Amino acid sequence: MAIGLFSGCSDEEEKPENNKEEKPAEKIEVVKIELTTDEKEVCADANDFSYKFFKQISAEEADSNIFVSPLSVQMAFAMVANGANGNTLNELQTALGFDTARTDTLNNYCRKMITQLPTLDKSTKIDIANSIWVDEQMPLNEDFAETNRTIFDAEISNVDMGGKATLNLINDWCNVKTNGCIPRILNELKKECKVILANALYFKGLWTKVFSEENTKDEEFSNFNGSKSAVPMMQQEEEFAYGETSDFQIATLPYGNGSFVMDIILPKEGISLNNCISGLSKDKMKDVYDQMTKEPLNLKLPRFELESSKELIETMRNMGVNDAFVSGVADFSRISASPLLYIGEALQRAYIKVNEEGTEAAAVTVIEVVNDALPAQKNTILFHVNRPFALTIRETSTGAVLFMGKIVKL
Repeated sequence: MAIGLFSGCSDEEEKPENNKEEKPAEKIEVVKIELTTDEKEVCADANDFSYKFFKQISAEEADSNIFVSPLSVQMAFAMVANGANGNTLNELQTALGFDTARTDTLNNYCRKMITQLPTLDKSTKIDIANSIWVDEQMPLNEDFAETNRTIFDAEISNVDMGGKATLNLINDWCNVKTNGCIPRILNELKKECKVILANALYFKGLWTKVFSEENTKDEEFSNFNGSKSAVPMMQQEEEFAYGETSDFQIATLPYGNGSFVMDIILPKEGISLNNCISGLSKDKMKDVYDQMTKEPLNLKLPRFELESSKELIETMRNMGVNDAFVSGVADFSRISASPLLYIGEALQRAYIKVNEEGTEAAAVTVIEVVNDALPAQKNTILFHVNRPFALTIRETSTGAVLFMGKIVKL
């Protein structure tokens, strides 16, 4: 599939015969997802979250490359939100940008994204997959399971969380669902882990206007710290949607039929990228997009490949989610009747590759729900050394006895 998708057509075009008129090029139409009024509101909330999430990550990783998937985070936390109650649910929905009274609408929106995103462009491949892995000793509430099966197409598996085979199963699932882009998501499974919710998102698209490899040449790239690097710089002169603000230039590069695009935000001279990102918002970008016009561009874009990994708990805390991560406070009673469930880990790994033909990108978000239940109380055993006794002194690693004794009187 990877070879087929990124294989270019022949450079030689069939020329029409002299006595025949050349047919006009087939018009490429953008396919749209139709949303209800309620779903449009949820979509606006989701976009608002995306910018806030990206800005938060950028602030936390000020001097690092980052690549994240807000959609993957939303899908994973939306799944777990269906198992939350009370203030835990309120905080999750507020952070994700959704009203507490709109859980069904949120689910419908997620369902529409899962089913329709992959159908918009035949030349672009999108896969969205969800899974839930449940410890075989923990009963899962059927309503929670059924919602995630029907809305999120989640594969639900009962597993031995203490077994290495389960770790391999989860990592293999991530590898398959991301087409090998993310071969491993977890290095270990904690013994207290009871449920793992995972979302995998895979994208592969061809540029509508492909870069010629012959034009790619090594050129200088200025790094944030003032150093310079030689990078393979792709080049082309074509018309693209273009716009400017006081802070940056922006160009939009479409894939396939234009249903998917890449926006490239380039800070103006003397303005830092972090300052540009801190000013981004859903409303600002809508204004920018509305004012963009088709312009001839001399475009240069680095060819690059990037992997990224980000722990999400601190990020989500900074966005207002607290209860979900605290044992004894989190309320995930709609997941299971098992007591003291809370989110012990949330992680996203992401990957992107940009070259002359297009873009390949993937992300996996996992949420580990753990249990800190108190150990069962045992009957107290009396051990009163008030009569003759024996003793030994030994080395524990070998069992060698250094001393032995018997005390019959004191």
